[in-house]
Amino acid sequence: MRLYAAASNNHIGIAAMNAEPATNRLVTFAYPDTRDQLLGHRSPGTRIMLDSGAFSAHHSGNVITPDALAREAQWPKYDEVVALDDMTDPAKSYANAKHLQETRPDCIATFHMGEDFTWLIKYRTEFTKIGLGGIVGKHHNQKAQWLAKVFAMAWPARFHIFGCHSPDLLMRFPAESADATSWASILAHGFYNSRGASFGEVYRNAKIHLRGTLQDLRELQNDLTARWRETLDPVSPKGYHDHGDGKTLSNYMHPPHPILRRASRVRSRKQMRASPRP
Repeated sequence: MRLYAAASNNHIGIAAMNAEPATNRLVTFAYPDTRDQLLGHRSPGTRIMLDSGAFSAHHSGNVITPDALAREAQWPKYDEVVALDDMTDPAKSYANAKHLQETRPDCIATFHMGEDFTWLIKYRTEFTKIGLGGIVGKHHNQKAQWLAKVFAMAWPARFHIFGCHSPDLLMRFPAESADATSWASILAHGFYNSRGASFGEVYRNAKIHLRGTLQDLRELQNDLTARWRETLDPVSPKGYHDHGDGKTLSNYMHPPHPILRRASRVRSRKQMRASPRP
């Protein structure tokens, strides 16, 4: 299984991702500046997924056209590309996916929680990989019940789960890949706005913490790969669950620096102010 860290638009999050080049990353068409900053910093075998940015556009009012996405998707720097979906209109999502399929035959079409399951069967028949979306913000049990129904109806198939890094769910359902922004949740919640700390201290502590969460994410990826390799290898393209040079994921796992391991645990403000510099 491949886990993608969905790109953060925060400059500290970008710096942390670029300091961990072995992390698979999901970049968003809706944010070209962030996308360009992240594309050049990756290790051999690290994968890049281009997301349409439909979720961001839905909440910000930005307009993304299928033609513009199709032009960007032609570049070989993207290992996987998600078609532009409409969270309120499955027929429009399907039409956009078929449009992108003309230039990117391996594109990912997205099926959302709440849509009629006839769309899932249609996607399984006509596309090589299906994105599963619309679960962000839902209760854990709702997600589990819906995913159980999806896998019962459409497995075996190649699935990508959007907005999910839950070990419990990913250990239960053999998705080929998944992504989430949860690794950078401290930035959204303002965890590092510590009174009395200088900007430099805030920046260093946040970056250390985020690098720790990205390393934890790769450790989870290792566990999930071991859990599902025999199940997913017959479904996935050859070598999908290995790095590009033929080595397995475990060959790239190194014991993290003690500072990073300590920083991957939530710490008090007093501890953060006293942290050693990396």
